Amino acid sequence: MSSPGMPSIWTITDLVNNIMKSVRQVAQMFLDSKEQAVDEDIGKEQTDLETALQEGTAVTTYFNYYILALGIEFSSGDDDAVRELRMVYAALPQDDVEVKELRNQQRGFSESQRLEFMKRLKSEVTATKTALQELANRKGCFAIQDPSQYSLDLREKVRKLFPMHGNNATFCEGASHLQKHASAALSAITSREPGGGGYVCHHCNLDLRCMEIDEAGSITFTEAEWRTLAACHMRAHFSFKNLAAWYKCRICHDLGVEPPLIFVSPVAMMIHLKNHWSGDIEKSSVEGAVR
Repeated sequence: MSSPGMPSIWTITDLVNNIMKSVRQVAQMFLDSKEQAVDEDIGKEQTDLETALQEGTAVTTYFNYYILALGIEFSSGDDDAVRELRMVYAALPQDDVEVKELRNQQRGFSESQRLEFMKRLKSEVTATKTALQELANRKGCFAIQDPSQYSLDLREKVRKLFPMHGNNATFCEGASHLQKHASAALSAITSREPGGGGYVCHHCNLDLRCMEIDEAGSITFTEAEWRTLAACHMRAHFSFKNLAAWYKCRICHDLGVEPPLIFVSPVAMMIHLKNHWSGDIEKSSVEGAVR
């Protein structure tokens, strides 16, 4: 596989997104062309490897866990992490042309050659996960132990593992303004961050941004969705290095739900709100205040 001309300013997020995109492309190519293994033992091991690659979202899991705990400090990475991840990326097909070339080559692979390639591919996934873990360790964040158990609920358990700065009982004054004034625009309480990475609240100076990723890459919200989220944010965050705001469900708050439903993830907050709107959670008369 060739060495790419990678942009020098790629962030950890860019690198992880592109590594996982390449891994998924190659893994799917092998899965699509898979034939019955001649050797039963090799076939079983190959199947196990393919399953592991299909579940390669474990890397995304590690990334999201650390990005929630450490914020921009983790996203910016450090020299060691960038170097290690660039080496991983350089070992993978870089574009559609290289994937096509590999597709043509693998048609002539023997079962053992195919297995060896899958092992190499898996090793790159492992190297990515290790680079993220080591970066988190250098940043003072302990490692997540079992990403296979990672879920939306566990994502929210992240906030219970770290000390909180701020008040977990009150909405920010900016959020309260949006709740009280349905016609107020998001710009009434926030400024856009340089580069369009998110928003900063004028009242609490906390960041309203999403740095999580999924299989499609970085997760984005519309301005209307950010207004909804901004109306739910609190004067609470992980640390003075990680100023990403926390969120509380306005609907559940007005219904008197105890204990308060607090989210460190804007993705989790939005999913919860959409469950209200879809009827998965009982609707209330205050729905329109945050929708």
